Amino acid sequence: SPAVVEGDGCGRGWGGENLDDVCRSIQCYAASRARMLFQTSTCLCNICFEETLGAKCVLLDCNHAFCVNCTSTYFKSQLQSGQVEGMRCPDPSCKEPVPPYLLRAMFTPEEYAQWERLLLQRTLDKMDDVVFCPRCEAISLEDKDHCAECPSCLYAFCGVCLGSWHPGVACLSPEERLGAFQS
Repeated sequence: SPAVVEGDGCGRGWGGENLDDVCRSIQCYAASRARMLFQTSTCLCNICFEETLGAKCVLLDCNHAFCVNCTSTYFKSQLQSGQVEGMRCPDPSCKEPVPPYLLRAMFTPEEYAQWERLLLQRTLDKMDDVVFCPRCEAISLEDKDHCAECPSCLYAFCGVCLGSWHPGVACLSPEERLGAFQS
């Protein structure tokens, strides 16, 4: 069980607060104080090389700081060029990823939705067992025999040729499928 603080040794009790709660309070205060000091000091933006008041800067988790305008422009240009997986600190020597809450603050709601959509699509594209249903385009998983069943429309299809599931029969070429369809 966590230790309980009975007092401060000077006759002033802390109400029997849990030591973990006291530590959290101290950490919150320290973070708040550090944030206030940062916002009232100046920082050098390593993108535009201008001294800017901390309140007009973004302090990343890696402790690199850049002005809001440069940070926003940097991440928006990455989004426009499709580099959604590489949203990292702009400092060339740092590879720290930028947390989604910061991107949400930098982007418009439409840009953030675009970032989420592109990131999901890139992630799904890397998964070997993900295929899209040829009927409704829902995400489906294929098994080792390349059989996939759509969770939305329940269509069972081949994950290779996207035709109807054909166990034990090789996939038909597009010409063979057209010939079978015409006859």
